[in-house]
Amino acid sequence: MTLVHTFGPYRVTDTVLSAVRDASARTGVDFRYMMAKAATESAFNPHARAATSNATGLYQFINSTWIAMVHNHGDAYGLGAYAAQIVERPDGTLDVPDPAMRQQILGLRDDPALSAYMAAEYALENRTYLEQTVGGTIGATELYLGHFLGAHGAARFLSAVRSDPQTIGAHLFPAAAAANGPAFYRDGRALTVREIYDLFDTRVETDMARVDEAFGPSEPMPVIAGGVLAEAPLLSGPSFFVNDPVRSGFFQGGAPAATVRPYAPTPFPAAVAGPAFTAVAQAAGAGTAAPAGGRSLSLWAVLTASADPAVS
Repeated sequence: MTLVHTFGPYRVTDTVLSAVRDASARTGVDFRYMMAKAATESAFNPHARAATSNATGLYQFINSTWIAMVHNHGDAYGLGAYAAQIVERPDGTLDVPDPAMRQQILGLRDDPALSAYMAAEYALENRTYLEQTVGGTIGATELYLGHFLGAHGAARFLSAVRSDPQTIGAHLFPAAAAANGPAFYRDGRALTVREIYDLFDTRVETDMARVDEAFGPSEPMPVIAGGVLAEAPLLSGPSFFVNDPVRSGFFQGGAPAATVRPYAPTPFPAAVAGPAFTAVAQAAGAGTAAPAGGRSLSLWAVLTASADPAVS
C-alpha cells in the first residue's frame, strides 16, 4: 500500500514526496521551494487537471510549456527520443507534427518524477533570466512568480515592485483586477504591487516553513497516519498558466551541454501509479487540492489577462 505523509494541511504519497526530493537533490533547487510549489499548484495530486486550461500534473504545466521543457531538457532525463520529435516552427515556437506523439509527450506530465524534474529545470531557467534582467536577490517568491507568470511576466512584475512599489496593481493589470478582486483589493482598497507581492510571499514562506516543521532540513521523513484536507486556497477561481519558457539567449546555442542525469522514466506511469494514488486519495484524502467550489488561482490569472488559457 502506498505510504502517505502529512505536510501541514496536505497529504502526500511517498511516490510524490520521493519525486520532489530527488528532483531537488539532482538539480540543486531548494526542496522547500519545490514542496511549496507542488502544494500551491496541485496539492500534491500528480494527475491534477485544471478546469479552465490544459494545465496538467504535479506542477501544472500547460501543453506548450511542457513541450518546450522536453525539447530543452529531455536528453538529460532519458527522453531523447521524445525530444527529437519536437520541431521549431519558423516563428520560433515548438510543435510536435505527429498528433499521436504529441499526446504521448503531453502524457508524460502524469509522471510525478518527470514533472518534478522539469519544474526544477524551469526554476533554474527562470532564476538565470531574472538574475540577468531584474537583478538583485532571486528567492523562492521570485521563482514562484516565474513559474506562474513565465520569466518575462515575472520580470515585468518584479521591476514594478522594485522601481515603484506604491504602484497600484489594478492600474497595471486592470482586466485581471476586474476578474480577480481578492488579489488586488482589501476592504475596498486597491493594493500596491508591493502588497500583492507580500501576499504571495507570505504563502510561499508559510509552506516552506511547513517543510522544515514536517521533515527537518535533513532528517528522514516520518510516515504519519491521518492529517486533514487541504486548507482553503489563497484565492478561488479558474487557473490560468502562461507559456513563457526561456529558450533563446540563455538556454540554447551558447548554453553548456546538458548533464545526463541517471533517470530512465516509464513513458506512462499513470497507468500504474494512477489506481494506487486513487485508492490512497479515496481512503485518506491524499492530493486533495481544495474544498469544493474551486482550486487555487494561478498568479497568472491574478496579474495579467493577456494570455489565453485555452491556447496550447
